[in-house]
Amino acid sequence: MNSSTPWPLRAAIAWSAAESVALVAYALAIGIAARDSRGSSITATGWEMAVYLAFAALIGFLCFGLIRRNSLARTPFLVTQAFVVIVGWTVFSGDGGLTKAVGVIILVVGVAGVLLGFSPALAEALESDASADPDRTGR
Repeated sequence: MNSSTPWPLRAAIAWSAAESVALVAYALAIGIAARDSRGSSITATGWEMAVYLAFAALIGFLCFGLIRRNSLARTPFLVTQAFVVIVGWTVFSGDGGLTKAVGVIILVVGVAGVLLGFSPALAEALESDASADPDRTGR
């Protein structure tokens, strides 16, 4: 990524990287919280952490695809943002003011990500590089 990278592509890369880091932090928080809890089993907590870490790795691969300007990375980016919206709505549906506030923040992040994903400028940034590189288009 250099200074000629269009801002929508930079934003999508940063968005994906931040989501991946957030999932890693959440998985670590689950592990730390489970250590002090009597009601959780080590096996269940380990599997839960593994799932979140796997999702973080997949989002990291998505971020790598965006860095390479692979136009195929746009659809997984949009699917990821749709899941962020679903998570935000689920958290917003919870009890308590703080829970609802966190849900709103997650919803805003997800909706902004969806709008970014549908941005024609992002599509153009991904397609322009693919058409300039004959190895990627198969010509």
